[in-house]
Amino acid sequence: MGELLSRTPMTIHWHEGFMPNILERKSYTMTYLDNAATSWPKPESIYQTMDQFLREKGGNPGRGGHSLAIAAGEMIEETRMLVSCLINAAEIERVIFTAGCTDALNLGLKGLLRAGDQKSGKCSNLREEKRKVSPSLTGEG
Repeated sequence: MGELLSRTPMTIHWHEGFMPNILERKSYTMTYLDNAATSWPKPESIYQTMDQFLREKGGNPGRGGHSLAIAAGEMIEETRMLVSCLINAAEIERVIFTAGCTDALNLGLKGLLRAGDQKSGKCSNLREEKRKVSPSLTGEG
């Protein structure tokens, strides 16, 4: 079974002038948290926890005032707080959860890219992911 967290040194090269106020360093450490997609079989505790969740807290958070929706929302906020402590996030609101990598990538791109950025040379060619990100960025310029 692999480690839950693995840290890999990673260098990110940014084009001149791209996000100058946010990114001041040139080297970062990447934390890989996609263990659920890569390890099989899962430990028995995972099956037990999922079973308990589906029986006791399996509501849609934010989708109603019933007990299951409230319990699911509270669980998400508790998890957000725990993750923010784990990664030393500056603000708990900076911890978000997405359905998967493509959703996370699209959300990040929408937050970073503006109309004309690719033409101006502020971002790299996204050809490999174009099929996945193009629908999300349609209408963004």
